[in-house]
Amino acid sequence: MPKGVLLLLEFICFGFITFVAFILIDKSCKKLSEKLAVFKNYSHFINLEAFVSKFLKIAFVFFAVTAILQKHGYSLTSLIAGFGITGLAVSFAAKETIANIFGSISLMFDKVYTLGDYIKVGEHEGTVEDVNMRSTKIRTLDDVIVNLPNEILATSAVYNYSRIGKRRIKETLGIIYETPNEKITQAQRIVENVLRANENIFDDFQVYISLFNSSSIDITFEAYAKFADLSKAKELKSEILFAILKKFREEEISLAYPTQTLYIEK
Repeated sequence: MPKGVLLLLEFICFGFITFVAFILIDKSCKKLSEKLAVFKNYSHFINLEAFVSKFLKIAFVFFAVTAILQKHGYSLTSLIAGFGITGLAVSFAAKETIANIFGSISLMFDKVYTLGDYIKVGEHEGTVEDVNMRSTKIRTLDDVIVNLPNEILATSAVYNYSRIGKRRIKETLGIIYETPNEKITQAQRIVENVLRANENIFDDFQVYISLFNSSSIDITFEAYAKFADLSKAKELKSEILFAILKKFREEEISLAYPTQTLYIEK
């Protein structure tokens, strides 16, 4: 049989075997993904099925091509040496990619975040929309997608706001210096009563005089909302401030604004 025909048949057999192998790899990886689905933090963090499938397919093709070349008289030692030199060159070129892969593995096992979490890294913050072996995509509050390398995420401080169980609310109210002592005490009681009456606020709040400012006596309150959602916390803060303002007006307690008093000596 002519050599060309043999090569053609060999090529067809190689293609068929590769096709079957790829199907088996995809099915095996799918079963692996289904088994890992019970581990919520891992299955939601990264698409392991696609990564393992791609890795096994590349490995299969590599070893299959190596075996065919060896069959046709090429030295396996020379091939390995050649791949070693090539691999060395590729490793320098793919240094950042390798660092990102190890970074993603570190993030996965540390369980820093999962899909859907709201995180902040440096000047970037938003909702995690996609995680792969190279990078993490987050959607910012401006509806912009930011692609961050996993190497940076693995070596930076990541603030995961989705993991907090409560949201802190802190605000300072300035009342005028002309306010009588009993009215200052009453102002503090008003703030305490407003916080205590709100069912969405924990009981461990604090109300205190925090500063004698240039144009006001500052009363600060610190409280914790019973939820972590930022938008709800903002609505709750607005509700609390309005209730305090309403009570202050009823009791004729005046809020301060920046003023200067000029004394002229006669």
